[in-house]
Amino acid sequence: MAFPASSSCRLARHLSHRLDSHFHLIPTISASTTHLPFLTSGSHHAAYSTGAKTKKPAYDPADLPPMPRRSLPQGIRMPRDAYGGLAKTKIAQQYQKLSATELAYAQCKKAADYKVPLEMRRKEEVKMTEEGEEIGVSEGPWHEHFGLLPTFSTWSQVTMLHMYLLFARLRCLEKEEARSWQHQLSDHFFFDCERVMDVNHNLTSATMRQRYLKDIFVQWRGVIMAYDEGVVRGDAVLGSAVWRNLFKAREDVDARHIAAIVAWIRSSLKDLERCSDDDLLLAMDLFKKSPWEEYVLVDRPSTLISEKTAAEKEAEAEKKP
Repeated sequence: MAFPASSSCRLARHLSHRLDSHFHLIPTISASTTHLPFLTSGSHHAAYSTGAKTKKPAYDPADLPPMPRRSLPQGIRMPRDAYGGLAKTKIAQQYQKLSATELAYAQCKKAADYKVPLEMRRKEEVKMTEEGEEIGVSEGPWHEHFGLLPTFSTWSQVTMLHMYLLFARLRCLEKEEARSWQHQLSDHFFFDCERVMDVNHNLTSATMRQRYLKDIFVQWRGVIMAYDEGVVRGDAVLGSAVWRNLFKAREDVDARHIAAIVAWIRSSLKDLERCSDDDLLLAMDLFKKSPWEEYVLVDRPSTLISEKTAAEKEAEAEKKP
């Protein structure tokens, strides 16, 4: 990562040296990228401006007081930065959150990733669903294992399911910290949604993309409520939410698929609960299992059914003369 030669900000040089070796995901700051979300005030923009005759930044970041350490519940620690210490400044914390959530989001989106090659579009070989969705080429394992079509709706719903699991775990952090990390994670999702609309589906109109993004935002809020209700009320309600969102309430869905995904949701929540805050916030191997691994559990005969069957057999034997 390289900062403008005219920039005299010591913090920028420090972050460049430290974060290059750990994340490789920090965008280059230049005159055209001073609109980054964590550089909002006029003084911040002035500090990173590239004016030809600027001799001194608007302020010296070295003079900023360190961020106060908050009192956290027992067992919860402040997230650490990539080089082992606490992120002491607001800018450093934003860099940390931006990079860590981007790594976490990358693990969420790959499960049902897909593409619509330009060659298919040129030859007019792009197939459509009955609802009018374009069907692309699968690049994720969920399509094959659960009979899902590689469409935008499938990709967005599977991605939102993974994001929900991370949102549930992030709630264990302090309230303000949890909101900040959740906000960054959801930002990556909506930025990526707009990219997929443009790249995969040739939706070049920014107005149309914004209209679709509003609909996706409503869906996202509904997904959170539906899965929250299912986690609290039981597997039947959770399975119903999976059936409606992932499988569009189709009647021909294999019930084993729904049961396997429900079991995977429960298992993933337990794994994330056991995950340390450091591993969570640095996006270290967040999803340890795949949902199709739960078929072993799903196909196992229920002991309750076996006991009931045995009791019915005994009752029938007693009725015989």
